[in-house]
Order: sequence, then C-alpha cells, then structure tokens
Amino acid sequence: MKKALAILLSVLLALALCACGSSETNDTTPASTEALDTVNDTANAGTTLSTPASTAANGTTLSTLPVTQDKAAEAAIAAQLDQYSVDIDLNGLNNNMTTAQMQSIMQDVKPYLGKTIRVNGLYEKTHYDQTGLDYNWVIGYDDTGCCAAWSMEIAGDSVPTDLAPDTTISLVGTIGTYEELGETYTVINVEHFAQA
Repeated sequence: MKKALAILLSVLLALALCACGSSETNDTTPASTEALDTVNDTANAGTTLSTPASTAANGTTLSTLPVTQDKAAEAAIAAQLDQYSVDIDLNGLNNNMTTAQMQSIMQDVKPYLGKTIRVNGLYEKTHYDQTGLDYNWVIGYDDTGCCAAWSMEIAGDSVPTDLAPDTTISLVGTIGTYEELGETYTVINVEHFAQA
C-alpha cells in the first residue's frame, strides 16, 4: 500500500506542474498552508494522502498546496554542506531540473542505488496507521514556486525528530531502498543535515 502511496504522490506532484498557472518566479512566495500530516487509512486504506481537516474540506491536495520558497535560506543552509563530496548534486539547479532528476530516481532507482545525493527542499512528516510509524519527506516545488512538484522519503539519525513542517532543509545522503509490508520503497539515508 505504501508503494501505491508513493506512486500516487509522484503522479499528483507531476500533475502539479501542469496545474500551477503562474509564470512568475519569486524569491519568496507568500505564506504556505499546512502540509500533509497523516496518511489517510480509513476510506482509502492508506492509498491517498490527506490534508489537515481545515483544508481537506476544500478539496486541497498535496499538489495544490502552496509552498514557501526562500532561495536565500536555501543557499545559506546548502553552503553548510558544501564540504561533502556527492555523486548527484542538485544544489543550484533550477526547480524543473531538480524535479526531472528526482522523478527519474523514483521511476527507476536501480542506477542510483548507493549514490550520494545533495538536495534542498521543505521538510514534511506523515503518519501511516498500518505500520504505526512516522515518515519524513523532503519536498520540492515547481519552477513557479507555487506547488509541490516532487517528494522523497528521508531517514536517518541526522534528521531531527522535532522538526517543524515546511522547514527549509538541505541534506546529503545515500539513495537506498527498504522492504516494508511486502513492498520496496526508495529512501535517502541522510548522513548530513542542515535546516534554516
């Protein structure tokens, strides 16, 4: 079920690229709404992400949530991780190039397994009732800065347990997979972490 969730999330994020109508790119986008907090395991048995009740009634989905893009904050935290050598460096790429690379990884992870990646984005956390576990995510936005465009699960002791949603983060980690409930999932095993 979690694999279906990841696929659905990727599809929703890809659709977000088409759904956002603004052609302007701002260094800072207005305040973001609350991000996803839980995985809906009632009506859809964990196959869809749900938004907080305050926005769920309005039909808001991850792909339509505005995100805060603060390029100055991203640059500052990314600089903290410049000392680490990586195989895939997404720091400094525009949002569309980052989205293309992340979607490539999610579609076929095999060529990327064991490679070290550096990426910037926003932090989010979801809870999956079927496993009783919380899952951490790094989420990126489209080139307009208005909508979520990609997400990837992150794990590791370097990720703070009390991090607030929508925190701008930068991380360096190794791309891997893990098995859970009979499915294989892609994850970045975080080795170095910085936050705004």
